[in-house]
Amino acid sequence: MHLLKRHEAVHSGVRPFVCDTCGKGFTAKSVLQEHQSIHTGEKPFTCSSCGKSFRTSAHLFSHKKTHMLVHGAEKPFMCDLCGKTFFYNSKLLEHQQVAHRDREVHVRTVRQSFQDAQQLLPTRQTPQRRAAVRVPALSTW
Repeated sequence: MHLLKRHEAVHSGVRPFVCDTCGKGFTAKSVLQEHQSIHTGEKPFTCSSCGKSFRTSAHLFSHKKTHMLVHGAEKPFMCDLCGKTFFYNSKLLEHQQVAHRDREVHVRTVRQSFQDAQQLLPTRQTPQRRAAVRVPALSTW
């Protein structure tokens, strides 16, 4: 029943656990304690692999995923333009926007030129239209 009351508090707007420093309210004591580390600078969650400390358990968990990827040498996100690999999709997208910016502009220009050229072609090729657009062979010139 405790979890149900906590869940209902989220929707009711009741926030009985209030930070003494800034006055922000929370639905759970544990969330308040995690928040208070902002004011104290405390980082109670420490990585067992490298010793780096974090303010929240979520930040530590995210950091540990990096260790798993690094030590497993798994970089699942590869740039299809240059082959460089990344641990995170967000880093791949960032790389493509910075490293291949000029190529993207070129691709957009070529794509638009191609679309413009397509609009010049007849929409349906009938035998009469094919004959009308036929180019004479070089040998006849």
